[in-house]
Amino acid sequence: MFLGSIAILMGCLVPSAHADSLSQKQQQLSNLQGKASQTEKQIQTAKNKAQSLQVSITQNKAKIGQVSSEIASNRSQLEKLSQQLQQLTLEINASQTKLQSDTNQLKDILRAQVEDGNVPYLEVLLHAASFSDFLSRMEMLTHVASAEKSLLNQVQALQNQLKTEQSQQEANYTAIAQKSQQLQSLEQEYISLEKKQQVSLEITNQNITFAEKQRGILESQIKLTKNQIWQIQQATLAAEAKMNNQAYVGQATKDLKSVNASALITYAESYVGLPYIWGGTTPNPGFDCSGFTQFVFAHFGVYLGRDTWSQFAEGVPVSRANLQPGDVVFFSTYAPGASHVGIYVGNDMMVDSEDAGLIVTPLFSDPYWASRYIGARRYIK
Repeated sequence: MFLGSIAILMGCLVPSAHADSLSQKQQQLSNLQGKASQTEKQIQTAKNKAQSLQVSITQNKAKIGQVSSEIASNRSQLEKLSQQLQQLTLEINASQTKLQSDTNQLKDILRAQVEDGNVPYLEVLLHAASFSDFLSRMEMLTHVASAEKSLLNQVQALQNQLKTEQSQQEANYTAIAQKSQQLQSLEQEYISLEKKQQVSLEITNQNITFAEKQRGILESQIKLTKNQIWQIQQATLAAEAKMNNQAYVGQATKDLKSVNASALITYAESYVGLPYIWGGTTPNPGFDCSGFTQFVFAHFGVYLGRDTWSQFAEGVPVSRANLQPGDVVFFSTYAPGASHVGIYVGNDMMVDSEDAGLIVTPLFSDPYWASRYIGARRYIK
């Protein structure tokens, strides 16, 4: 926003060696003040942006910290769940081993109560001594089968409980692992965003630094231009005082060069139609007001100062009632001081270079010029 404008800025800030009038200085001051105001707005906008970015970066850092904390918590939970799953696996294996061991022990105990040795249950029944003994043995075998089944059911229930718990823990582990991946992705997004915000903040701060330097240049130029305007006003006052010095006026009148006023006016009017060029002193590309009068009179061997206020301090003062063709008329267009100049051609008309270009225009019959007229000078006789 700022960096590409430095060449333009410097071109605008360098005061023209041909800034010839108070009006031009006033316009220059107005332009500089406008640029200074715009630069101040740019600085404030950039500072607001920098502040907003800093707030966003702080908030983003807090989010990164929160996500990092959650990732650490999830990692801890995963480690704990992994340990629990390992423990459940060990318990399931241990219960299976215990089931087998308890079943074998129970069979051995019950068999010992019925007979000695490893005799099948059917043979136990067939070797009954009597029907009463047969019933007694049948009841014992029924107890054995019931005890085995009860033990198996207990251990199987334990195994099922452990496996159910294992499945739940595995599901929890998977869910937390997925959440951890999501949090890690989110963390990377926040980190990437923070990097972009930091780059944007750095560029914005660079722009602020540049704009503040730009503002300093503009403020210096405004101060310089105000001083130049003051000098123009003082030069106008000095010129008016000079024209009230009878000794100067007497000598200046004697020194006037003889020039054919009609020829001078014809020569001046030959350039009608050229554009107004600020600082211009030649037909190509064009003239400003004092550049035009200087050029025309120089053609006839009368050399005037480059600036409007310098020309106002030369020649012989002429009253409005005594104006003659070839006299030079002066105006204050923006503030006290000579800021515009033209050549009087007679019949309340003048030829001058103004915003509309080089034209022949009414003088006192035009309210604009009539209200701004401050005097006239004569350079030829």
